[in-house]
Amino acid sequence: MKRALDRLEDSFASLALLVMVVLPLSEIIARRFFGRGIPGSGPIVSHLTLWVGFLGAAIAAREGKLLALATGTFLKGGWRRTADILASTGVRIGGNDFDKELSLSLIMPEIGYRTTYGEKNIEVPLHPFHQLAEWSKVNFIYTPKALMQTRQILHQSHDPSRYVRLLRVLEKETGHALLAAAERAKIVLTADEEHQALFDFIEDDFVVNIGRAQFEISIREEVRKISAAATKCLHEAQVKPEAIDLVILTGGSTEVPVVQAEFKRLFPQAAIADENKLSSVGLGLAYDSQNKFSG
Repeated sequence: MKRALDRLEDSFASLALLVMVVLPLSEIIARRFFGRGIPGSGPIVSHLTLWVGFLGAAIAAREGKLLALATGTFLKGGWRRTADILASTGVRIGGNDFDKELSLSLIMPEIGYRTTYGEKNIEVPLHPFHQLAEWSKVNFIYTPKALMQTRQILHQSHDPSRYVRLLRVLEKETGHALLAAAERAKIVLTADEEHQALFDFIEDDFVVNIGRAQFEISIREEVRKISAAATKCLHEAQVKPEAIDLVILTGGSTEVPVVQAEFKRLFPQAAIADENKLSSVGLGLAYDSQNKFSG
């Protein structure tokens, strides 16, 4: 009986993990080829994540591996690089944050963001726009309550031609396309000064003109935080900016011109290296693993 229950527990955990992998992939394919997502996929994956965590802990406890202690060393050769690191700091900002700020500042106003409605000139609810500006939250806005509220406000809107675009996004569930357009604008503005973002999935010939200068203003606070983190790292390491002769940039967000310009301002004497910016972290981990675990 116990063995059968153990097998059932293992099977359920494996099935839950499989669905967690397949469902988001199916969501991407469905939106790409059919223009619609899978209703409720976000909450389903969230609940399955909890169940996998619970079952994983139960299985680990059953196998006696919930907590393991060891007195030996797992690293060959006694590799220690801690003395090479003078200081480390960080700030949780990435490409998605740039996409969000660009969207809220330059795209969302064209679909009714911060417009008003009613006799008292009340600002429309901002919650739907903020959810549509984040990849992790967009699936949660497609609810009957959100649709009903948007339709009610539209009747009292002072800018119905813009606000009706929000209703179309919610009705057609094209929030992912909206996010993809914002991301595409960010990428294009890395090389070009101007970009015409097309939103024909909302309205025929609906175009938003976006300039690089506007984009840079929209992410000014994020760039300031990145700069502050770098400055803090210098302070903790007790090193002057002029003493830095090489700065290595990694990640796609470092391609944004204003980010590169900020690092050049912070480290005027340093060479800026950004080769393999999209794969450098993975390569670094691979080299580090080779050094530690190779025979």
